[in-house]
Amino acid sequence: PEWVVSLIEAALREGIDPDSKEPVNSIDKESVLRTARKFAQERNLKTAKHLYRHLLEHDPFHEQALSEIRSIYKQEYPEGPRGTTTKNFTAHLFNAIRRRIKEGTFTVDERRMQIRQIRPKIFVVNNFLSDRECNELIRLHDDVVRNRTTPHPLVCFQHDEFVARPIIAENLIPHTYCLRPALSKHVAPHLNWSHSTSIFRGENDFVDDLERRIDAALGLGRRHARDTQLLSYINGVSYNDHTDCFYRNAVTDNDKTATFLAYLNDDDDLDGGDTVFSRLQIGV
Repeated sequence: PEWVVSLIEAALREGIDPDSKEPVNSIDKESVLRTARKFAQERNLKTAKHLYRHLLEHDPFHEQALSEIRSIYKQEYPEGPRGTTTKNFTAHLFNAIRRRIKEGTFTVDERRMQIRQIRPKIFVVNNFLSDRECNELIRLHDDVVRNRTTPHPLVCFQHDEFVARPIIAENLIPHTYCLRPALSKHVAPHLNWSHSTSIFRGENDFVDDLERRIDAALGLGRRHARDTQLLSYINGVSYNDHTDCFYRNAVTDNDKTATFLAYLNDDDDLDGGDTVFSRLQIGV
């Protein structure tokens, strides 16, 4: 945290106004919003989501766009009664996986796969993706990163050890852990980044086909799933300890109960890259 604090202090000494707005590629936000609403009303949800996402690329905290795109997802994937969705789906999921383990090997989309259990709730599926499919997902991720329309990323923090520092806390975008745009632009070039891209359901036929394969192979139903994320890490960058679920040791409505991870680089191409389950002291 100390050197990040130093960067912010240096930026403020240089006279950077943390409240200034960085120019973005000019779009008529109200026009985009009206058009997105029109398509949503006509039940053309795929096009509506594209437009909302385009608007959010220019203004990530546009409250109306965020609210309305979330409303579309609720229409597509309605929640069950409180406390039952997660509980019932978890039982369905593990029954499907146990059936696959009993089968030993199975075929989906003409691909022969094998699943093995390495811990009570950790399973490894071999041969799920071909080399061509891995390369296509990497290309898709790289295209999204390269063609982003935002002028620069926002610098956001995960841990209290950062945001508890007064100089950071005073310069965050309200209700977020992200530095204000002008400071983000100053700090960002000094940081090593991981990149995350979300592929909205219905946005890419190739990703949709893979989601259907996951459903057919393991019972991870698409109606319960969030959008597919594609992530990349440069050397020396990792993601800190975290849980994918929102609440530990609790059954709540619409919480995350399972994560499907697909590794797109072969072990021979890299050193590291494991997902480490710290409490179990194993890496996959």
